[in-house]
Amino acid sequence: MIIDTNYGPWNSDRPLLSANSKLRKLPGAAARYRAIGLAMAPAGHSGRQMCPWSTAGCRAACNGFFSGMNVTRTTRAALVGRARLFHEHRAGFVEKLFRELANFAKLCARSGVIPAVRMNVSTDIVWERILPELFAEFPRIQFYDYTAALPRHRPTTPANYALSHSWKETTTADDVASIIDAGRNLVVPFDSAWIPQRGLYGALPEALVITGARAARALRLRCVNGDRHDLRLPAVDGRGVVVALHGKSGSARVDDATAAGFMLHHAEGAALRRRMIFRGVVETHRPAAGSLSAVLPTAADIGALAGALA
Repeated sequence: MIIDTNYGPWNSDRPLLSANSKLRKLPGAAARYRAIGLAMAPAGHSGRQMCPWSTAGCRAACNGFFSGMNVTRTTRAALVGRARLFHEHRAGFVEKLFRELANFAKLCARSGVIPAVRMNVSTDIVWERILPELFAEFPRIQFYDYTAALPRHRPTTPANYALSHSWKETTTADDVASIIDAGRNLVVPFDSAWIPQRGLYGALPEALVITGARAARALRLRCVNGDRHDLRLPAVDGRGVVVALHGKSGSARVDDATAAGFMLHHAEGAALRRRMIFRGVVETHRPAAGSLSAVLPTAADIGALAGALA
């Protein structure tokens, strides 16, 4: 089937699952895994909302549409084509997805590695509600995702599905506390320099200190480098940590995202180095309770969305 998009045609015989450079990069404790992911057009770029918790800062700085190969017409046609297949031909999409997952699991078994799959490379679909049979059908696959939702929106997931929560300009101190209390991790982008094509990097912070949390307690969270690999699993990253990312999507977008509060400023991150290091501490004050409930969907809203997409 040929699906027409604003960026050109996409042939649905092409794979749904793929591995970009970050998914292929699995050093250290992550080396026993092999990762692959499902990338579809984020937010409303396919004509349908794929990121129900996205904010203005998230959409403006989205790596899934404004970074690397995602800016090319060919890649964008594939992102939009997969999203349209998901929405308009759901049965065929699921059949194709399950077939590709089965083949990937067999490949990993032959290679002696653990299969890991990121279902939302650039979207924020509530897979545990929309396609719960996915996790039972492939119990040996470790699924994982980043999500802009809070634990109260996605309180329970299958045993083989791990979630890390993304920082947004609307994130409050209580939101962070709820993520840590749930035993999950917080993913935070910083404006630290990122020029991988020249082998140059700005430092990431050693820790993030957040004040304004409930009972006035400050949270000091250790940072791990989220750009060494993409595998966001507690067995690799640990629990209750900040997964720190360098700013991407170009200097202008990074500057805008930092000004908006979607990325955090790190004074030590401007100096360029030949290797990625940790240096310094970033402290930010957030309101104890904020307006997230007013601007983001509630659990009931997401239940209705899942029903509409089912």
